[in-house]
Amino acid sequence: MLYKGNMYSLSTALLNRSSEPGKYLEPYDLLLRFGILAPAVMAAIILVMGFITPEYDPIKDTISLMGASMQPYSVILNTAYIVYGTLLLSLVFYYRGLFSVNSIGRWMLALLLVHAAGSICLALFPDQPDNFVNSRANNTIHNVISGFVYVSLLQGILSFSFLQLKNRAPRLIWLTGILVFGINLIMPFINYIDPLKNVAGLMQRLLTFVSYYWIATVCYSIRRKYSTR
Repeated sequence: MLYKGNMYSLSTALLNRSSEPGKYLEPYDLLLRFGILAPAVMAAIILVMGFITPEYDPIKDTISLMGASMQPYSVILNTAYIVYGTLLLSLVFYYRGLFSVNSIGRWMLALLLVHAAGSICLALFPDQPDNFVNSRANNTIHNVISGFVYVSLLQGILSFSFLQLKNRAPRLIWLTGILVFGINLIMPFINYIDPLKNVAGLMQRLLTFVSYYWIATVCYSIRRKYSTR
């Protein structure tokens, strides 16, 4: 039984599902394509909206502020969050149906579930400017959700990376994951370090983009390994 008694890598478990070289599980192939596409689209939307949102500075202002209800293009960012989260939720539930996972597998799926669901909630509870009605309550909820989204993704990246390292997976997967985790540790302190305050928006974008890059890289690596077997 896959993932039962042995800590196979995710890609190894997927490969063992089929005895025919090169044969691909088409629904899984589609979801892996979504796993590659969704982070790329999110990164593109965040990048472009930073330049077209009026009275917004992508170097200083946070990503969340672009999704505030008073912003003219907020629906674009919030819709992207919902689509992104929904696609990742599909991956979670398809993983559950495809594998019999052990405690480590369930832990990683749970983290991805929190990240995906939290991403959807970011759109439902957007950030608001300080002078907006009930901004404190709205921002508190939004910030708590952001924390769960951020921490769950980083823990998932680190757990998956160490699992891949133990299974002697290609360096691209586990080394990139550990690097992404390491550089993202600065995220909670951006607004408390004076030199970084003036570039908080830029720092947040860079750290968010490397996390998206990791998700896309893992999905691409799994898909490539399976399809070229």
